[in-house]
Amino acid sequence: MFHHLPRISLGRAKPESDESDFLVFSFHITGNSLRLDMNKKELVEQVAEQANLPRSKAELVVNAFINNTQDTLASGDVVQLIGFGTFSVADRAARKGRNPQTGEEIHIPACKLPQFKPGNKFREMIK
Repeated sequence: MFHHLPRISLGRAKPESDESDFLVFSFHITGNSLRLDMNKKELVEQVAEQANLPRSKAELVVNAFINNTQDTLASGDVVQLIGFGTFSVADRAARKGRNPQTGEEIHIPACKLPQFKPGNKFREMIK
């Protein structure tokens, strides 16, 4: 079942914590050593500039998107943005691993991990 994000109302949402400030978007160019990273602050500035919004309003938009995406995935639903990609949750099976310091075999429990699958337009754009 695909879940679409609700409309974002500017000026109502407030970030609950600054933990999401560590969110980093990385863009890598294949075959070149150029690496451009964008942190949350830079993303907010780009959104503000492109949407012609004050920085405070752009920050509300970015935080609302992040919070809505996290809440949707936590409830077991999927977020699909046509042309961009799909955020979902994948089950990772339990497995055996090794402690790199001792070489001792350890058990790694099963878990759920968020994943992102790029859409066709996005995939074509970065080729």
